[in-house]
Amino acid sequence: MIITVSDSGCGVNEKEYDNLFSKWEQLGSSINGAGIGLCLCRMLVKNMGGKIDLNKEYHSGVENYPGAQFTVTLPSTMLAENNQKSVRKRSCDYAFSALSEAVVASSKVMKKVKTPISDKTKLFSHDVCVRGKFRLLIVDDDRIGRRLLRCRFSRIFPDAIIEEVESGEKAIEKTGTNGVIYDIISMDHFMDINEMNGGETIRELRRLNVDSLIIGISGNSKENEHVSAGADFFFQKPIPSDEILLQGLISILPPPAGWNALIVDDVKLNNHFLARKLHIASSTHFTNLEVAKKRWSISACTSAIDAMDILKTKFIDLVVLDQNLGDDAISGTDIALFAKENSVNEDIIIVLNTGSELKRQEGELPFDLCWPKPLPSVEQMRRSLIGRLIKSKETAKESREKI
Repeated sequence: MIITVSDSGCGVNEKEYDNLFSKWEQLGSSINGAGIGLCLCRMLVKNMGGKIDLNKEYHSGVENYPGAQFTVTLPSTMLAENNQKSVRKRSCDYAFSALSEAVVASSKVMKKVKTPISDKTKLFSHDVCVRGKFRLLIVDDDRIGRRLLRCRFSRIFPDAIIEEVESGEKAIEKTGTNGVIYDIISMDHFMDINEMNGGETIRELRRLNVDSLIIGISGNSKENEHVSAGADFFFQKPIPSDEILLQGLISILPPPAGWNALIVDDVKLNNHFLARKLHIASSTHFTNLEVAKKRWSISACTSAIDAMDILKTKFIDLVVLDQNLGDDAISGTDIALFAKENSVNEDIIIVLNTGSELKRQEGELPFDLCWPKPLPSVEQMRRSLIGRLIKSKETAKESREKI
């Protein structure tokens, strides 16, 4: 039995003949697809005892569109009644194995990027999410693709503001100089043929000092192109599970832009250096201090009384306290207890930053985190803060209903 499949498309260049049926090979940079379809076709046909070839003499007859024709030849013995069931089962098994191999290869791609993720170490369950008003931008020309990503990100970041654009040019327009500050940008590679691709868009965003966490996403193997352009991660479709995706994101993601932070220390020089480090920690892809300062509003005071006045009148997301405040009779612990009871923000994160040892037992301390002096690394600060925002999905739902 001979089956022919023909079209009147752009045809196949002679230089591509040898790679036509190879796995992950594409016919030029402007062609969509992962380069797995023809490879799977050959596997299936071969398993049925047949062969598939490109008819190199074919021409569609349409001017400037030579097209292509593939010929599948199957042996007549395959059609025998007593062989149909076994052939069908063997073909399905082979197809399943080939597809499984492709999916596994996709899920392991995270091992190659700058912040590797081990698929053997499962730190999170499907029941967790990250609270906070993160702002996300999905860049994809495919409406269904944007919808799928929106559903995925909505599960991981239930409080997030999620926006969509269909081209790299529009992404640059929204995020450029004095544009919207996004915490995460997901970037597809192939968009309209006349517009920028994902790699080009990422490179331009970084040139404009956009310091968002950028995730490259494509059905094609474009990892090197995206990461070299400035992406922090790259996922080849199908995108891995929520747990693996979350594990990768929070390894470098800081709390959302727009936070108000308060530093309380009686030494002004300490306040200066801590504010600088918090600004750097607030920026996922730190470019310069001027850009980073747009993400968080950070104020400082040296008096415990001033700190308590601010906490009960202004919405503060993060307060970093020294334990010993000079001549004040009020300690950092006292301010923390006050904040727990009187802060405008019920979910305020309280950090103790001190070089002295506390005498209270750990269970009695009113602090969420402790940063001993000298300060921990920027990476440790980010991870500890984002860790406070990880909640179960049920808890997050109850909080939203309460609001």
